[in-house]
Amino acid sequence: MEYRTFGQTEMQLSTVALGGLLARYEGLCDQPWPEEKGRVYLRAAELGINLFDMGYGDEVYIPDELKGNHGGRYFSLKVGGPSPNQLKEIVDKHLLNLRRDAIDILRLHHLNYVEDEGLAEGIDQLKQAGQVRSVCLIRHYRPD
Repeated sequence: MEYRTFGQTEMQLSTVALGGLLARYEGLCDQPWPEEKGRVYLRAAELGINLFDMGYGDEVYIPDELKGNHGGRYFSLKVGGPSPNQLKEIVDKHLLNLRRDAIDILRLHHLNYVEDEGLAEGIDQLKQAGQVRSVCLIRHYRPD
């Protein structure tokens, strides 16, 4: 497996990540059932994948063996564009489910970040508290 440094962090991430398994669509659209999802996560880790992307409640399917503050595993969380009040609640829920102290990469919509000062302040507070290590802004463009 090839690894690269993520931005200005010291995180060495696999060039292949395991994306969210769309928990809401179990058995539909060829999405795996819960039992299979756990096996997929474990096999990915065996192959050297160390970046796991969460969304749609996927963290509940991550096997216990991959949860916790073990070094060498990284978790990304897409939150979209939550209100500042929702942000901490979302992060806290994922950290509890993962039994971790921090989300390694918090991904959110760029427009929400620049248009809502409260959201940027909330992220700063989470970073200062050590609950978020880095932020990745997702570019979406407004339809013309």
